[in-house]
Amino acid sequence: GWGFQYVGHKTITYERIELIKPENHQALLADLRARTGLDITRCEVGKLDFLHDVAEIKIDYVEPHVQNQPPTRSAPHRSLFEQEWRVAPDNQFTKH
Repeated sequence: GWGFQYVGHKTITYERIELIKPENHQALLADLRARTGLDITRCEVGKLDFLHDVAEIKIDYVEPHVQNQPPTRSAPHRSLFEQEWRVAPDNQFTKH
């Protein structure tokens, strides 16, 4: 297969702000994965609220319901790879 992955995005409120330090990045990812059950590929710390000891964290994760399934498309849409391209007599590419 092509190895396509569908990536989801969420913004979550996170209360373990001691893990938002750069040196704790791997521990932060591990905690987020354990608590959400998601295959998180990236996280980014956003707003910090030290008054309430929370941080806003944006996460990217592999969509669990479409992992290891071939991509689907609704007709009549065709991907760029399925479209037929031809070179016209004036050396211009045309899509068919």
